[in-house]
Amino acid sequence: MADFLRGFALTVQFEVKAARLTSVAGLPGLLAYPIFYSLFVVTALSSSDGRTEPSMTAFLAVGVVGMQAVSMMSQVIYRWTLERKWSLGCLKLASGVSRGGYYAGMLCVPLITLLCQGACIVVVAEVVTGFNAPIDVPALAAGSLLCGLFWSAAGCVVTAAITSYRTRDLTVSLLMTPLMFSAPTLYRLDQAPVFLKVIAAVNPLTYQLDLMRDLASGVMPAAGLAVVLGLTLVMVTLGYVSTERMRTVANEGA
Repeated sequence: MADFLRGFALTVQFEVKAARLTSVAGLPGLLAYPIFYSLFVVTALSSSDGRTEPSMTAFLAVGVVGMQAVSMMSQVIYRWTLERKWSLGCLKLASGVSRGGYYAGMLCVPLITLLCQGACIVVVAEVVTGFNAPIDVPALAAGSLLCGLFWSAAGCVVTAAITSYRTRDLTVSLLMTPLMFSAPTLYRLDQAPVFLKVIAAVNPLTYQLDLMRDLASGVMPAAGLAVVLGLTLVMVTLGYVSTERMRTVANEGA
């Protein structure tokens, strides 16, 4: 346990600096997109007759949180690619950093970022509705962490599975938009066409959004929690297994 905690602390310290979370421009840069997106898109879509509907605002705000969780995959892929390319992961593991501590530390900073982004989204939603948006903030935070953990671990798996940066970038860029918008992020699934419902049914984000919206409204769905928790455990396990690739230098060719 001591080795795990030491490895975790060292990795988090390094990743905070790498993500520039303590710099003047670092954290504001990460928060700008979700703030502007929720301020303009969420407000516009939830407005009717010059008024903002609180329940619709809460629905859309959770959708934007889900979109930010999916985007964590790109952030993790970028960091893990650098770790492999320059043998940083190999050096850390060879110097005595435990594999579990290293893995947990690498996933921690994206989750911290997601929490900060989610907090900004909720603040915007509350402000535009006059603090009437029905959102259980602690419950939503817990759900978003579970969702973010899945996509962060997915980033580890993608980095380990696809060594060519061109193939990896193409794959991620092609998948990102369908992942975000085939799930009911900014629309209600019961109003969607059949083909979109079929795609949404195989998208993990669909079930994660259902869970987060239930939690945000004060409902604890046992079945939904079991599904999302099961998917997350599988992905986290695969991500942990993929850390073995960090012991070798990646071939970042075409």
